[in-house]
Amino acid sequence: MAMLSGIGAFAQGNGSAGINEATQMVTSYFDPATQLIYAIGAVVGLIGA
Repeated sequence: MAMLSGIGAFAQGNGSAGINEATQMVTSYFDPATQLIYAIGAVVGLIGA
């Protein structure tokens, strides 16, 4: 029983690290993506005008 509870805690630790890494990856792409959206909006606005 003690062995199984240790495995559960280990799995939770890895899952948490994976979630944190995925969050960091997504937030690192957010700023460049925002700039790209602004650039596309500016071009569409100029063409529309």
